[in-house]
Amino acid sequence: MILQALTEYYQHKKSDPKSDLAPIGWEWKEIPFLLVLTEEGDLKAIEDTREKKGKRLQAKSFLVIQTEKRSSGIKPNLLWDNTEYVFGVKTQKDDKNNKKRNKGKKNNKDVVKRHEAFKKRIEEEFPEGTESLGVLAVKRFLNKNPLEQINKKFKDSEMWQEMLKNNAFVTFRLENSENETIFNELRNIFPKKETHTDPQEIGVCLVSGEKAQICKLHPAIKGVKGTNTSGASLVSFNLSAFSSHGKKQNYNAPMSNEAVFAYTTGLNHLLRKNSNNKIVIGDTTIVFWADKTGQEVFNMEQNFPLLINDPPKDDSDKGVRAVKALYHFPLLGKMPVNNGERFFVLGLAPNAARISVRFWRSGTLKDFAEKMIQHFDDIEIAKGPKDPEFLTVNQLIRSIAFQGQLENIPPRLVADVLTSIMDGTPYPKSFMQQCIIRIRAERKVGRARAAILKGYINRYQRRYGNKRGEVLGVALDRENKNTAYRLGRLFAVLERIQEVSQPKINSTIRDRFYGAASSNPVAVFPRLLKLKNHHLSKLNNEKQKIFYEKEIGEIMSTINAFPSFLPIDQQAMFAVGYYHQRESFFQEKKET
Repeated sequence: MILQALTEYYQHKKSDPKSDLAPIGWEWKEIPFLLVLTEEGDLKAIEDTREKKGKRLQAKSFLVIQTEKRSSGIKPNLLWDNTEYVFGVKTQKDDKNNKKRNKGKKNNKDVVKRHEAFKKRIEEEFPEGTESLGVLAVKRFLNKNPLEQINKKFKDSEMWQEMLKNNAFVTFRLENSENETIFNELRNIFPKKETHTDPQEIGVCLVSGEKAQICKLHPAIKGVKGTNTSGASLVSFNLSAFSSHGKKQNYNAPMSNEAVFAYTTGLNHLLRKNSNNKIVIGDTTIVFWADKTGQEVFNMEQNFPLLINDPPKDDSDKGVRAVKALYHFPLLGKMPVNNGERFFVLGLAPNAARISVRFWRSGTLKDFAEKMIQHFDDIEIAKGPKDPEFLTVNQLIRSIAFQGQLENIPPRLVADVLTSIMDGTPYPKSFMQQCIIRIRAERKVGRARAAILKGYINRYQRRYGNKRGEVLGVALDRENKNTAYRLGRLFAVLERIQEVSQPKINSTIRDRFYGAASSNPVAVFPRLLKLKNHHLSKLNNEKQKIFYEKEIGEIMSTINAFPSFLPIDQQAMFAVGYYHQRESFFQEKKET
């Protein structure tokens, strides 16, 4: 299902005249340097394609023949590659890598073999008399000792030193040609059809269901956080333990060359740099896309990141507008009902040299919109005047992370939270537990944490029935008789009395007693109620004394005894009660 959806995405994008997706057998590659050749094969110049973006230099991307997958061994790319393959010279980067692997011992023959393999492949792909003008110039250049040519003209140049330092990718351009590279001449020639005699190479494609030539090795997927820069495999059978029925490598999951190219190119396009279809939370990389067959009112593909990620710094209200648009979507009566209008979300994570699928969800735009609206309804809670109007998933998860760093979140938690939102199911219990742990450690509830606990309780009750009391509202609920909720309210009132009676106090009862009060009320509250009388005696305002006494009386009216222990789910109720009561003290009083 995943590979089929990615294949359809590629085909859908490729049919768009404005699409920049690579055709089969090709790919977009960042090439920092171009070697400018004359028709006779002489090196005329070196062009630097890099441009400064922010603080870094970024190379220009060119359409080149697809990369050869190589984790070891010698496999040259066609008409482009790194400095070692093109010139047959040891680079500084290669020396460093080999010192780590071989403890300083370097086989000089390796570099020579790479260069010879690079030349040999060009000769095999373009026999004499079949070359284009640009390819002929490259063949002549490679036969004229390219290393000697470049040392003669550019030995001390900054660009040549950069190429040696980074083992940079290079390709060729013909002097006085209108083409960016020599690949422009080869668009209609490649890929060439190959003939195969191995019976394993012909089979029924799992994606298309048609008989076709099966791909042995799938191209690498790049852009997943935590994987190597060279990429990792989504589908891979590199050991005999993974294989069956005597089949080798990816013949165990037969897919045609066309299907493999389509799904890998589509996924790499979604994962590209600065992609608008990619989100990274913790160690999970999320890609999403819409199958746009109609003109929906709400653009889920465009707005989905704003519902999950923090709003951009240059437009802090962008996320708010996205959520408002999401709510406005069903009110217009224009929710998409066509099953063809679908939305896909794929969560990926690193797993050694492979990529593991954390989650996969597909459904109609209407279904996704309704689930997201439900999520925002569930976490809606009273807020201060300076608080953001809506909380993104990123903000919620960061609020329960140690030191606010997403790296400190358990790896599976992000995926579990997102899948519960997209499925409309209760949030994972670990989400609530992690939130309680941070509250007890820092003795601070806060809006985001209270929103998590409120959402957890309400979604649990919606699924399993009202086994834990009334559904929690947005603001203070005086009718809620749940003991833990009322104890949280009571603790907030007692803290407020202390603050009002001692305005310059540095720490309150929350700093000393919150953990014990929320887990072992009977051991703490009798003492706090006695301390309350001392604090009230310091108040000169009789109206204030009466107000707080009435608040305590109203809360205590349904508490028959202080519990000796509150389980963790009731500690969540305690925290929400505390937050509701606390916020009520700072809300503008409305006339009744």
